[in-house]
Amino acid sequence: MLCTKCGSRNVIIHRRYSGQYLCKECFIKAIQKKVLKDIKKYKLIKKSDKVLVALSGGKDSTTVIDILSILAERNIIELEVITIDEGIGDYRKKGIQYASKTCKELGIPQHIFSFKKHFKVTIDEIMASKPPRKACTYC
Repeated sequence: MLCTKCGSRNVIIHRRYSGQYLCKECFIKAIQKKVLKDIKKYKLIKKSDKVLVALSGGKDSTTVIDILSILAERNIIELEVITIDEGIGDYRKKGIQYASKTCKELGIPQHIFSFKKHFKVTIDEIMASKPPRKACTYC
């Protein structure tokens, strides 16, 4: 089945509320358009705002950066990223690598904040010395 928006690419999603069958590209554009419309409607960001976004490298924060980069490209906002290295083994390394790659591709300045550098300890080290709890508790 072909996308009902562009008519040229295969469908990946059906939006029941609108009846649309969208390809990947048209779905991404529709989400971007909706978010940018809501930012404007609710006056969440003003022209010339400086916006700092925490980017973990996961899907949620990467989507936010991707959408806000549109405003940065249009010189509506100044956008920068902070990525926090809590020191959670290989898990964190992969996220930081992906976050750095995303920032480089989008041309967004990235600041990496290291727990080890600033607090002289990592979350892994804290967890090893405290009663067993999830990492989120200590962070």
